[in-house]
Amino acid sequence: MKTPFKVVIILFIFVMCFFGCARREKHEADSKDRYRETRILLGTIVRVDVCGDPATHLELENIYQEIWQRLKDIHWRMSYFDDRSDVSRINRSFNNPVFVGCDTYQLIKDAKKYSKMTQGTFDITVLPLVQLWESAGLKGVNPTLAEVRRVKGKIGMDRILLHENCQVEIVSADVQIDLSALAKGYAVDEAAAIFRKYGVKDFFIDAGGDIYVGGHNCEGDLWRIGIRSPENKEKILKVVHVKDAAVTTSGDYEKFSIIGDQKWSHIINPITGYPRQSVNSATVIAPTAREADALSTALCILPPNKGVVLVDHLEEGYAALLVNSADQKNPVLPSRNLQRFQKK
Repeated sequence: MKTPFKVVIILFIFVMCFFGCARREKHEADSKDRYRETRILLGTIVRVDVCGDPATHLELENIYQEIWQRLKDIHWRMSYFDDRSDVSRINRSFNNPVFVGCDTYQLIKDAKKYSKMTQGTFDITVLPLVQLWESAGLKGVNPTLAEVRRVKGKIGMDRILLHENCQVEIVSADVQIDLSALAKGYAVDEAAAIFRKYGVKDFFIDAGGDIYVGGHNCEGDLWRIGIRSPENKEKILKVVHVKDAAVTTSGDYEKFSIIGDQKWSHIINPITGYPRQSVNSATVIAPTAREADALSTALCILPPNKGVVLVDHLEEGYAALLVNSADQKNPVLPSRNLQRFQKK
């Protein structure tokens, strides 16, 4: 049954008013006040909490405004859908280098690094394959092997050239980049950087599941983040205790297609051309949200054991938890460092 148009408008106005207003929450006498603002940005709901003294309230309003403006700027410049964006101009840059924002340039440079780190499973040129499988989902028919091979020929990180002075070029007219697997995490990192610029140490940022926490929570403890089961959102698999770190989860628990009786993930393996087939979800703890974004995507594609080995070879600030429901004996696979983020 469709909701009447007037009701939709009323609900929309209510949601925007609620999300657009800062809220102050009072806690116990020995804890700090929590200030919260929420916006619809980056294609999701962004929630930002700050733990601080009441005297900081007016200053925080100005800091929040700077954060929202920065996130808006990142969103449109790195959007695949906006013809004016850096990404769209890069996708039209065949044999014609274009100047882009130096942060966009750096993010592409980072993407190349993450691609090498993850054995090519993280790839910002995978968009044509994503579109192929999305179209197949709408039709209810799997693409043929020939179709997969043809589209797979359009991707490749080596087809993006980085020139001096923040210029980018693609060397094949078929190449299309999509920074969505990094841009949201980068936006979260930028929000954290703004807080630190103004001396705000204790904060919580959540952009649709891309989480970064600074310092301590309003009770003075480490921030507690629950890792949910991809098959049952009410079930918490692990609780991690973190500070000055990002926690991001990727998986097929929300975005997927059903073709016949087969469930296909929206995360596509750029090497095979097919959706991921083993890991249901991958949660990564990392020093930055963009690193956590890239790694959690790649760990959904790599075989579980290889994914854990990859994380175990990183520094102490990295950890992961993989869920593979197909493995009935060991469906939950933690990295070695995960225990560092769990209270005994």
